[in-house]
Amino acid sequence: MSADKKESRIKALKIRNELPFRNEKDCQIRQKVLKLLSGINVDSLFFYLSMGSEADTKQIITRLYGKKDIFIPYTFGDVMKPVKLSDINIIDRTDKLGNALGLTDCSACFLQAEKDIDVTVVPMLAFNEKRFRLGYGGGYYDRYLSEARTIKIGLAYDEQQNEEIEFEKHDVPLDVIVTPTRVIGRIDNNGC
Repeated sequence: MSADKKESRIKALKIRNELPFRNEKDCQIRQKVLKLLSGINVDSLFFYLSMGSEADTKQIITRLYGKKDIFIPYTFGDVMKPVKLSDINIIDRTDKLGNALGLTDCSACFLQAEKDIDVTVVPMLAFNEKRFRLGYGGGYYDRYLSEARTIKIGLAYDEQQNEEIEFEKHDVPLDVIVTPTRVIGRIDNNGC
């Protein structure tokens, strides 16, 4: 990891950690995401489990649980796999990688996630107008997104936009970024 990218991550995290009115902004993001998803035909969604100052996903997951197939990440080594959420109560307890602590024997869970997942919702520290995201540096989502056939949606606060961040060849652009005030990009009714 370059020193510039490391410094960019530190600055971006500081900005995100200090944001005021987080609950109101999360509500605005949630409303936009639910509206966006209602306009496209999707059966399965893969959500990160929000931690710390990340844009909240847990209330979106709670709203969609039982209506759609919901997947959450399970990370081990340098691999991240989507695992079908079978117990909504585990989403509030995560480890430092965002794994739900209630997951057990996930080798069996992976069999449920072998089909393409319609939508993947990813976290970020920063983004630019071209819909590239600055992640945490582990490369988990970039590796997953480079191989998955899925609609890629990022959740962020407007203050996280930074046009000065350098992106690399392996970085995967998102289809849409949802902030409290904007939906950057678009998805047509066919889900493409």
